[in-house]
Amino acid sequence: MQIEKVSGLKQSSNADLILVNSPLRDYDIRPKDDYEVLPPLGLAYIATQAASEGHNIGLVDAEHFGMGQSKLANIVNALNPRYAGINVLTPTRPQALSFAESLNPDIPLIIGASHATALTEKTLREFASVHRKVILIRSEAELAVTAILDGQDVHNIPGTFWLEGEEIKYTPGLSVPNDLDELPLLDRKFLANDPSIDHHTGKPESKVLTSRGCPFDCTFCAGARSSLNLKVRNRGAESVAGEIQGLLVDSGIQSVRFVDDLFISSEKRAKSVLDTLRNTVGDSHLYWDATGRASILAKFDPDFFDYLKQNGANEFAMGIESGSERLRRRINKQVSMPEIEKSLDELTRRNIKVKGYFIIGLPSETKKETLSTFSLAKNLTQKYDGLFRASIFVFRPYPGTQEWKYLMENGYKEDELLLMHADGVGERAKHEILTSQQFGECSPNELSDLLAQYYKWQKSLLI
Repeated sequence: MQIEKVSGLKQSSNADLILVNSPLRDYDIRPKDDYEVLPPLGLAYIATQAASEGHNIGLVDAEHFGMGQSKLANIVNALNPRYAGINVLTPTRPQALSFAESLNPDIPLIIGASHATALTEKTLREFASVHRKVILIRSEAELAVTAILDGQDVHNIPGTFWLEGEEIKYTPGLSVPNDLDELPLLDRKFLANDPSIDHHTGKPESKVLTSRGCPFDCTFCAGARSSLNLKVRNRGAESVAGEIQGLLVDSGIQSVRFVDDLFISSEKRAKSVLDTLRNTVGDSHLYWDATGRASILAKFDPDFFDYLKQNGANEFAMGIESGSERLRRRINKQVSMPEIEKSLDELTRRNIKVKGYFIIGLPSETKKETLSTFSLAKNLTQKYDGLFRASIFVFRPYPGTQEWKYLMENGYKEDELLLMHADGVGERAKHEILTSQQFGECSPNELSDLLAQYYKWQKSLLI
């Protein structure tokens, strides 16, 4: 048994809960390609909260380790925890179901995350069909999981769902922390790949979350405001700075990636965090990457971009999405080309790099619009040579989003929309989770071929 792959567990006592970060595919069938993924911060927050109340928690990052289903089930069954838990995302749903089926039926299984939140009843019945003790938690789960481990009855825990016979029962409400500073600081002993070496900079880096929620409502995004129905909540600047100072001292990190849905939401919020961070860690030469939005960045004065650079800004991830103005309006992106160009000009002029996100295969997308997205990605890569790179994804529908509702209203079947397969090779493996459905003029195979051509071009450009 590979106990060393169970992060954070105290081996001196019985496990109360083993959490599993579900893999994208069954790596018993095909070994994992050479790519890195973000650490499962959500699961680690659950583990941290439960451990702070005295429970013995372990976390298995099956995606990071490229763990096949047989090894994964053997590890958890051998540990025989009081509970097991797994995150259910739409692309990982088939693998999560396989794990549930292989789990010892006497171990109660807790499921949650965005897919389970959006398709609660369907997901609960699916998992209950392969495992006889299932509890589903909607939305954020730190407080609810800890309450379950404390022995509280699910009837008294808001946001929990379960089956009694064939009837779904639930407790109304959500167990969501409104004040993020009341949660304990994230304990990274539960993360197998954080800190890690950023392969773009070669620096030891940690991922840090300073807020939860997004104020915008893009139609394709599972984290959109209308999909989650949660307000944006910010951590206090002192809490963020204290966490990063601890990482500098204990782990020797040199960079931080802020993984908020939107880190630069306003000048006031950004300065609050960055000023407090500078006052806390001093002249530590700390670099950071973050998420930004062109429609917000374009409104800032040049002095603010100078401020960002002087305070460690290294790279911004920015959703550009499409080369088509029509499609950007359709998906409610609310970002214009002049705003994109101004943001890129201001950032790259100061040697702040930009990673642009794009989507191809959107509903109603014509082939001309698909090609315009590739053309825009190429033009920006060449114009901002060495300072801009593109990350292009094939559209996939997520339950709860406006695009999902649109497709359902236009004749698509739910079970068909949920069919996804991971076909990409190498670094593309984490991008190419393809559906079996066609939503625009280009077929899935055509989109995959165009994507392969683009990455071949990008690789040759880098060489």
